[in-house]
Amino acid sequence: MSAGLKTNWESEIKNRYAMALSSESGEFPDVENIRQRMLPICYEEGVPGGCTPEAANFMNVAAETFVKEVLSTIISRVRSNGPNYIQTDKYRKLHPKGHWTPPNERPLLGMHDVRLSLTLGDNLLAQLPLSQKRIMAGGWFERDYEVESEIVFPDEVDAGDWEGAAAEDRKQLKGLLDECLAIGA
Repeated sequence: MSAGLKTNWESEIKNRYAMALSSESGEFPDVENIRQRMLPICYEEGVPGGCTPEAANFMNVAAETFVKEVLSTIISRVRSNGPNYIQTDKYRKLHPKGHWTPPNERPLLGMHDVRLSLTLGDNLLAQLPLSQKRIMAGGWFERDYEVESEIVFPDEVDAGDWEGAAAEDRKQLKGLLDECLAIGA
């Protein structure tokens, strides 16, 4: 190969960094945007022919499927009181069969829901450790930390002859729990 036929791919590769990311634009990429992002990567990795539209279409379908699977996992774990979710007895009595709350009146999915889903178990996001750490580092709502300062235990509890169920024993247990929690503060 002569030096005159050598192609300089640097300008094509730099185009990769000039394009806005989907996270910046807020729009899910279409096939053409994915192809435009894939071309410089192909050139950088030594594939001078680039990629076919079918490859970009496959990546589009794969990305859409991944996002839908993640969302369905999150929603199935954190939602209640809907046609396909866990239903409380109160909700079931208020909404007879077939009369569900319309989707536009249900609460929006938030980052606290994503965090809760991740803490409840395996999720497809577990395959992306950096994303998982970023999500979990976002913190929780203040309401998640709110605990009544004065927990009241009823003095009259029918515990039979169960040892350790007396009012004095419960006060000692509460004091021990307060000491354990004070260690972390």
